[in-house]
Amino acid sequence: MAWLLDNNVPRGVTHLLRDRGDDTVEVREVLAANAPDADVLAYARATSRVLVTHDAALARRTRAVRHPCVWLRTREVDDVERFRAELPAIAAARERNAYEEEP
Repeated sequence: MAWLLDNNVPRGVTHLLRDRGDDTVEVREVLAANAPDADVLAYARATSRVLVTHDAALARRTRAVRHPCVWLRTREVDDVERFRAELPAIAAARERNAYEEEP
């Protein structure tokens, strides 16, 4: 799976996905550090990457255009382990195209 991690997602999640061999980029690597949400979403769509973010507004915008998104609602210190635990469910939802549900 190809991922785009928003600037507010801890680097540990990036390392987790890259260690698994997943195609993973961070917003800070491909866009300006202060890139607006519209640019982040446009990049995710243009490159067919699942967007991962802590930003509820960005998650809603992404879902509104029916693009796959993982909205992290946990405290950042828990992100890596929670994300690791949920990866099978995320992958299954992606395969079913279940991303159109509200976050």
